[in-house]
Amino acid sequence: MLKKTLLTLVVVTALSAGANAALLAHWGFDTYDGSQNPVLPEDGTQSGTATLTTATPGATLSGPAGTTLNDPRPTPSASQALQYTGNATAMNGSTFVIHFSGTGLGGFVVTYAAFADSSGASINTWAYSTDGTTFTDLGGTLSVGTAYSVLTADFSTGAAATALDGAANVYLRNTLSGATGNNKNSDFDNIHVSSVPEPINVALVLFGLTFCGVTFGRRLIGFARA
Repeated sequence: MLKKTLLTLVVVTALSAGANAALLAHWGFDTYDGSQNPVLPEDGTQSGTATLTTATPGATLSGPAGTTLNDPRPTPSASQALQYTGNATAMNGSTFVIHFSGTGLGGFVVTYAAFADSSGASINTWAYSTDGTTFTDLGGTLSVGTAYSVLTADFSTGAAATALDGAANVYLRNTLSGATGNNKNSDFDNIHVSSVPEPINVALVLFGLTFCGVTFGRRLIGFARA
């Protein structure tokens, strides 16, 4: 009975550990002024290596006051944001690309706070790549409101997961569109990428912990009988 209880505890613990998402990178744009490119994240396990690279067909980049919405830090800071400004021709087609390592990881999800002026770039279209050149659309679009709200681009299922899970290089691109007016703003803040260990790694943890649990259980039972 004791051994079964120990095994159950081990399995539940391992499954729980494997299910918890880890923060790979968080861009709070704390000191952003529009000139930095690429931009390094402030937080996350890949804060020193992940990058966010901007590109515009003519829009102006700046770093106005941001928001605390979607800031994962214990003490959120509004600080700055990533802002695109321009007319429809300049805004539509503007992008930013997130690059990080997916080695040993999977289930990638991007969340971020965003807003667009009325008649601004109110549509976000995400795509993914493993070489930074050939991108595949994630499918569907995200609608950006006229006040900050949190949006989610989920790369953890389907073809995206098949292509990206465990990849040495992961590129996630967001393209702006939908602008029809002039001198409009589109702002982004607190962009973060999370992931979970690849299933094979979770399975290895399960096996290792289960083996240790069985061994410990046997020793404990033997000690009790002695």
